[in-house]
Amino acid sequence: MQNKVNNNSVLKEYTRLAKSYDSRWRDYLEKTQKTAVNCLSAKNNDLVLDIGCGTGGAAIRIAKKLTQGKIVGIDTCQAMLDLAKKKSKNFKNITYKNASAEKIPFPTKYFDKIISVSAFHHFQNPNTAVKEMCRVIKPKGIIVILDWCRDYFLFKILNLWWRLTNKAHVKAYDTKEISKILEKEGVKIIEKQKFKIKFFWRLMMLKGEK
Repeated sequence: MQNKVNNNSVLKEYTRLAKSYDSRWRDYLEKTQKTAVNCLSAKNNDLVLDIGCGTGGAAIRIAKKLTQGKIVGIDTCQAMLDLAKKKSKNFKNITYKNASAEKIPFPTKYFDKIISVSAFHHFQNPNTAVKEMCRVIKPKGIIVILDWCRDYFLFKILNLWWRLTNKAHVKAYDTKEISKILEKEGVKIIEKQKFKIKFFWRLMMLKGEK
């Protein structure tokens, strides 16, 4: 039987992992964040939202590209946000908030760009999360989502295993599923990639315009 996933399960798991998170997943984080940030192509004065920002790795990369713009990182795990704030103490253009992808605490048509790296598989209500992304993004705004990819046979098997054994894991998606969720909310897919990191990780990245 599948474990019941709830916000407390995800929060408990990442509170436990927070202190060792960056060192434990250093290579994975470096490559995924670099790939997604490069795809986002943030401009100098952009206002950017990082959903599921974790310890702030992607936010810091983006902040370095913004001479006049700002980036806001949201996450539901305060332990991860506390680490992100410490890492970002020298950046005046980064703000962090404890908030959910399903209830983004910002006005409609507020952000120029949105990025989410390795978080989508934790969303309990992905359709609601994408609706919220589309609510807060400006017209012609860019959304980049990078996450685990169930197009690969290995991750089809692992997805089943994690759903049985890991209370923090909701679901790994395939490219068609995420494309459908985005397109339903009026997002035009303009770029789609699948790639591997080392022998294990199987990933996808989608870039869309609202």
